[in-house]
Amino acid sequence: MNSLNFNQNHFKKTQKFNIELCHHLTLNTLSHHLNIKLLSITEIYKYIPKISIIIIAYNENSIIIKNTLQSILVNTSLLLSNNNIKEIILIDDYSNPPIDDDQIRTLSKIVSYQ
Repeated sequence: MNSLNFNQNHFKKTQKFNIELCHHLTLNTLSHHLNIKLLSITEIYKYIPKISIIIIAYNENSIIIKNTLQSILVNTSLLLSNNNIKEIILIDDYSNPPIDDDQIRTLSKIVSYQ
């Protein structure tokens, strides 16, 4: 076994351990604070309130904004699938030219100040 394969396998095992540990700690902490017994990590989402994500941009490249929105969607997929995210708002803070991109518009609500 070469060192690269060992490192990849070690990383996968470590990552899995870290995820399980994080879920276990989160379940215990939330169970304690809510004074209820939670049996699985998926039960947590019904106790998370609706949230709005707000991004403020000024003369930002549209590719960076798209990457930011994609990253938010990927990293909050469980929140999205459980309807915990109410909206993603992009505030265009007097950009010149204004943010005007159809793909960005479909991923977020754009609020422009001109």
